[in-house]
Amino acid sequence: MPDVRALILPRSVAVVGASPRNPAAVETVVRSGVPAWGVSPTHAEVAGLRCYTTIADLPEQPETAAFLAGDLVGSAAPAEAAPQPRSRRWWRPRAGS
Repeated sequence: MPDVRALILPRSVAVVGASPRNPAAVETVVRSGVPAWGVSPTHAEVAGLRCYTTIADLPEQPETAAFLAGDLVGSAAPAEAAPQPRSRRWWRPRAGS
């Protein structure tokens, strides 16, 4: 059975595609108190979460990456997260669209 702890209780999270158009997921992460960073090429902050331009710019590698994919389809963001095992990535298509 795969270890799902990183998805349910991550030690840190990157919210890739953070956007004020759909802040609910970002707000949930912020409320959780888990160390987290947003990834957005166009926003410096979303719902109180500091954002970085790319995953490579994050101050440390997150344990889990949540992809809010509305504007990310076809982007390099999923490939940047490749060092993370697939079981630690969460893809939410069309969020923020």
